[in-house]
Amino acid sequence: MTTPVESLTAGADVADAARIMIDERIRCLPIVDGYGLVGILTRRDLLRAALAHDDQDLAEEISRQLAQVDTPERWSVSVQAGVADIEDFGTDTEDRARATALAAAVPGVVQVYARHQTPDPF
Repeated sequence: MTTPVESLTAGADVADAARIMIDERIRCLPIVDGYGLVGILTRRDLLRAALAHDDQDLAEEISRQLAQVDTPERWSVSVQAGVADIEDFGTDTEDRARATALAAAVPGVVQVYARHQTPDPF
């Protein structure tokens, strides 16, 4: 065990925690409230927090990526719990495969479903 022990309070900034872990070359930090231990913050916790994204943010990023393939009107994107659902109003299956790969590469996306969708005539 290292002394003195580095620790943070529950209200501490995540950036401070990351800085301490890097500077002190430690893998976890005790989180305290007064003299009592509240929890342990690990490097894995920090990594998960950095990669966590809101579903709406993911849908917007996927839409930006799909604009590289074709016009935004071609695609309808929704994301729920990191699962992207892409409706493709075009007919090119190669473009759909590219769109699937681009969406899967967005950090935070856990799965992608892309399918051809016939435009509504009304």
